[in-house]
Formats: sequence, structure tokens, C-alpha cells
Amino acid sequence: MGSPSRSPKSGKKGNKRTINSPGREEPYISKAQKLDAQVVARRQELRAEATAASQQAAMEAAQNATTLQELKGIIQSFCSDFDAKLARHIGLMCRKILLLLGFDSSLIDQLEEQGWQAAGPLPRDQFHVPPHAPPPPPPPPPLVLHPDRLLLEVPVACVADTAKIVEQTLATARPGARINFDVMPRTPKAPATGGGGRARPETRLVDVYMMPSSRKSLATLGGELFRRHGIVVRDALTRAGVELRRQRYATYARLREEQKRPRWENGVDVSYVNQAGVRMLYTGPWDGPAPSGPQNNGNGGSGGSGSGTGAGGGAGSAVGGATGGVPGAPPRGVAPPTGPSAMEANR
Repeated sequence: MGSPSRSPKSGKKGNKRTINSPGREEPYISKAQKLDAQVVARRQELRAEATAASQQAAMEAAQNATTLQELKGIIQSFCSDFDAKLARHIGLMCRKILLLLGFDSSLIDQLEEQGWQAAGPLPRDQFHVPPHAPPPPPPPPPLVLHPDRLLLEVPVACVADTAKIVEQTLATARPGARINFDVMPRTPKAPATGGGGRARPETRLVDVYMMPSSRKSLATLGGELFRRHGIVVRDALTRAGVELRRQRYATYARLREEQKRPRWENGVDVSYVNQAGVRMLYTGPWDGPAPSGPQNNGNGGSGGSGSGTGAGGGAGSAVGGATGGVPGAPPRGVAPPTGPSAMEANR
């Protein structure tokens, strides 16, 4: 008997399989194909997010436009005579309000082009908040002494030769030095009658004018001028300096009673000697102001204003004014300082 014949399909089965078919293999996918598929999926996600964001922005724009129209309506309701100028101010106000609320400036510009054309162009520079201006500087302190002037108390016999005496003293104390200065004696005034104080020696006040840079050099000649000719060198106080010195005179008198050897510095400042023997600048507290009128502080004679330079070269001073009245004249019933020299208190 013959063997049964086989059909062509009943032969050896192949190994190819289709996707999602049972018993069949899936096709091969490379890594590059997988990466491309991920990129395509991510692009689709980004496109969907952008579409949602644009829709959200459109909704916010519509809400902003509605809010803007409501604000304009509220403002216009309070204005009876609405014109172009008022519309301009309303637009500025609405813009500032929207900027403060955090709205986008580009959206506000778009709304301006659409709804604020009647108001005209808006100045953009008005929407920037200017920085806070710095506080004004404090006013300068008042001038207490004249930087280009000194006041000399000169015996009457030496008034005519004051300039020559100062030149000779300068040549002796500082050989080779040359300082340009002008001398101007003051007009003598009649002394007050009925005073109970001791008579003062006959002296005249003489103003010496020089450059401010040369003032200190001339002021340091006070010791030589006093020892040889009895001329007292003082600071020329201004009206403010005279008043400030009068207010501080009570403190000066207290330090003198405490044997602290007070001394006027720079016209109105007071220095004293502490317990360690070091001269210090007094900073307070200040006592009450002295009575009005010139006072004699007993440091450097009576008369004139500002610091006098003592016989030993130290800087002394006397209360008094370079302005008005008889500068530094002692009050009635108060005698000038006693001793062999009125300048010994400066030592």
C-alpha cells in the first residue's frame, strides 16, 4: 500500500509570528526607535500644555478686560464732566492699579490700544516709581569765630606802633617768616559811669586781619607780645560765638572753683586738667546759661573776645564779644583777676 500523500501546507512549519497573536514573536524595535517614540509623545504633551496655557491666558485677558471696564465705570460715575483730559487721568490711574495688582504690562498696553485711544498716548515714564530722595544734609554749625581775624588788647601808648611791634615780634620768634596782615584800631568808647569795679589800665581794641592759613602763626605770638609789650591776643568771636560762650560761662566758673584750671579753647570750647594731670576737652554736662551781658571769666584779663595767649605761651581767654558794646567789660561790682599778671591763670 502506498503511503498517504501530504499536502504542501502540512510540511515543516515556519517560525514567523505576528504581533498579538498567540504563539507568535513580536517584531524587533531598536533603542533609536524607542527614543523617537518618547520624543514624539513628549512633543504631544507640550503641545497640549501650550494649548491649555493659551486658553487660560485668553480667559485671564477677558477677566482683566472686564475688571478694567468696571474700574473705568466706577471712576466715571464720580465725574460729571468727562472729557479727554479726564480720560487720560483715568487711564493712568487704571494702569497704576493694574500694575500694583500684578497684571502683565504687555496686556495693559494692548488694552490701552483698544480702549484708551481717546485719551491719547500715555507717558511711560510716569509709571516708574522714582527712588527715594536722600535726606538733606544737616545744616552746618554756626560760625563761632572769625577765621581771618584776631583781636588785640593793646595799651594806648602802643596803638600807633601795633603793626611795627607785631612785625618785630614775628621776626624775632620766627626768623625768615613773612605774613601779610592789616591792623585796624577800634574807636574808643566812653566808659560806663557809676561802676563799682576797679579801674582797668588804659587799653584799646585792635583788629588784625590776615589770611586764614596765617591766623595760627600770629596767634602763637601772644606770649612774646604780652611779655614785652603787654599786648593780649584773643580770638575774634562772632555773635553766635559770644552767645555760646556766655551760656558756657557757668560751667567754666564751676571748673575754676574746683581748681581744675579751665581754659577756653577755639573761642567757645572749655578744657580742664583731670586728676591724672592731663588736659582734657570738657564735653558736658553744661551748667545753666550765665546772666545776659558781658561776663569776666578771670582768664586772660577783662575785655576782648576769644582766647588770649598767656605770658608763658599757653592759650588763655576772656569772655567778651568782638561785636557791640565794650567787649569783655566786667560787670559792675566784679573786679578783674588779681595777681602780678592777669595772664597767670593760663599757665
